[in-house]
Amino acid sequence: MDWFAQNTRGVSLITGRAAPEKTMKHHILDPQVDYDYTNLCAEDGWQMQDRQSAVNNVVVVPVILFAIIAVLVLLAGHSAFGQAVSNSKYNGLEVTMKRTTGPLTFLASYTYSKSYDQTSSIQEQVDPYNYHALDGVSAFDLKHNFVVSHNYDLPTGRILPSNRLTQGWALSGVTRFASGLPVTFASSSDNYLVQNNGVNATSIDMPNYDGSGYKINHNPRNGRPYFNTAAFTPDALGTQGNSRRRMFYGPGIDNNDMAMHKVTKFTEGRSLELRLEMFNVFNHAQFYPNGSVDGNIGDSSFGHVLRAADPRIGQIAAKFTF
Repeated sequence: MDWFAQNTRGVSLITGRAAPEKTMKHHILDPQVDYDYTNLCAEDGWQMQDRQSAVNNVVVVPVILFAIIAVLVLLAGHSAFGQAVSNSKYNGLEVTMKRTTGPLTFLASYTYSKSYDQTSSIQEQVDPYNYHALDGVSAFDLKHNFVVSHNYDLPTGRILPSNRLTQGWALSGVTRFASGLPVTFASSSDNYLVQNNGVNATSIDMPNYDGSGYKINHNPRNGRPYFNTAAFTPDALGTQGNSRRRMFYGPGIDNNDMAMHKVTKFTEGRSLELRLEMFNVFNHAQFYPNGSVDGNIGDSSFGHVLRAADPRIGQIAAKFTF
């Protein structure tokens, strides 16, 4: 340690200046060294404090400025980074009733609702000049929806001799009546001069509607247009068109699903269930999928029904519980 002290000239870690030899040579034996070193720090400590203050200013000032800008942005209601350009609203009334009478159980539910927005999916653009220009019902809006489910334990075990073959029979089903989904209008001409981009594939160009009436065709099976296509014309160059994106609803839903099932118990924990299931048992044509009616005035099929749900489908299933 003495050799190191005698052959090394110290350097102050605070000021960067050479420390006195006395300080490094006798710092173990001479208590006065601490006093000298303290004085040295006191003389030049302001330099370190000044550097630290500068560092603090570099960090604190931008944070304060950013906080002020953020508050101003919130008060102004907009931001250079992004702005909310659409909103949605939903209102609904739900009524549910359940009843069990002997072997019969049924559950009925009715919903009266309305969903409202400017765009219902990422594919639908919002008008950049007027965010509320295309306000209307949502593409998935289902105004009326009535569903009844039921289950009836067949009395075969009382009518016929009671055994494993005659016990456990039941008939169940789901019946649904609902209004259709809205018809979505568009025009692929880009006369509004707002080019579609990326995933926003649905144009914000709308056809012009002359107000002569929709004249809905309530029997799309006849092959005629679903609405009065003569009331709509393409939008002129430089205009968007006066019709809304969705103004009325497509064909409704009238569907019945039924199933007959038999449960055979072998032991307390083992049973076999056999099911015969029929979907759309009456084979009604269901034109309710979204987009089933072509609302693009640029298409040759404008106004026609193009899609339908599955026809009657039957299946057999078995389940063994153990």
